[in-house]
Amino acid sequence: RPVNAELSDPVATTVAALGCDLAGVPIIHRDPAMPEPAPGITLHDGRTRTPGTGERRLADPGLWLRQDGAGDAISVTDIPSGSQIFLTSGSTGPPTGVIQTGASIVANTRQVAAFLGFGPDTPVLACAPLFHGYGFGCALLASLLSGAPMWFCSPRSVPSQLDRAARRHAAHTLIALPSHYGLISEMPADAGRPGVSEGLAGLRSCVTGGAPLATGVAARLVRRYSFTLYNAYGSSEAGAVAFKAVTGEDDPGDIGTPLPGISARIAKVAERDPYGELLLSCDGLAVGRIGPGGVRPLDLVDGWYRTGDLASIDQSSGAIRLFGRTDMVINVAGEKVSPAEIEQVLAAHPEVLDVQVLAAADRARGQVPVARVVLRDIAAESRLIGWCRERLAPHKVPARIERVAAIPRSAAGKPLLRTPGEVV
Repeated sequence: RPVNAELSDPVATTVAALGCDLAGVPIIHRDPAMPEPAPGITLHDGRTRTPGTGERRLADPGLWLRQDGAGDAISVTDIPSGSQIFLTSGSTGPPTGVIQTGASIVANTRQVAAFLGFGPDTPVLACAPLFHGYGFGCALLASLLSGAPMWFCSPRSVPSQLDRAARRHAAHTLIALPSHYGLISEMPADAGRPGVSEGLAGLRSCVTGGAPLATGVAARLVRRYSFTLYNAYGSSEAGAVAFKAVTGEDDPGDIGTPLPGISARIAKVAERDPYGELLLSCDGLAVGRIGPGGVRPLDLVDGWYRTGDLASIDQSSGAIRLFGRTDMVINVAGEKVSPAEIEQVLAAHPEVLDVQVLAAADRARGQVPVARVVLRDIAAESRLIGWCRERLAPHKVPARIERVAAIPRSAAGKPLLRTPGEVV
């Protein structure tokens, strides 16, 4: 049976991951903040769960061993020994365990470390959660494999804490979430200089991943700082796929070109379609997912992984542009509408801080787009439909705009799916 790892400490995470790999035992990386403990054998570091009666403390770095409800634990015989299993964000359904072998995850993290130039003289500061493939691969494992010193800050860190840590450790690279960069971009100027931040100003590169940056964040950061800001695109199944240096004036769907060793192509339903499903081929692919009936292999086409992302590829540069998810396309009276296209239009409005577009049932048209927005000024709500009508085809204009306090997001910052149930 796999071991559940509910860890927030980087040393404990490293010891658990390497120990399970050496013992040939699969390990499931779980969010330590999950409300219910996992059944079966669990390793935790005592930071988010109080050690209970009967738990055993292992040697430093302070790992605790717990066993609960062994009869309900996952028991799948065809999980490769020593696998690292990461749970998906649950943004479009219940979280699923994605199975990465040691060889696949090492292959991908070596590509990441090479692209970012990690080495003994490039200290890394990370505050992305380590139970997520982004934080585990791009920060923890990439640093270990390249010999780069790494310091870890809590994902709840605020900019002043990150600034102090970056200055103290002379950090070269920051691996963080979109929420961190949003806060950093709002830091007040100090005597006309960027931020409060001698430490952050000394960074040479920053990486964001897990979800898109909020509107205006990249532009504010590029104006204030000299570091290169990379937007990382990837998935639990394929690892990190592409890093795009952003300027603040970029096409939000442009994710750049794949890392060396990763190939991409498009599968179109019809040749006239402007986009199709993005397919990937690389050494970092997962072997499958854990499902009710055991391990389910990835959905492949002639060995190419079907990502479920709608995309196009520029024939001259090889750059990939995303248009949303295949399973999120809205069918408006037979016309296919990408929520991402509507989100990009609404996000360009100066009063929109965050946006999510979903499908709602409609008696006449089958489905219609509905937008949820977080606004700077609530008075702007009445003007958003007109904004969309000026920039979108009629069937793409949201049937309604719903003002909300916040868009629900996962620990990695990815919007969670909440489908409107009412009929328009």
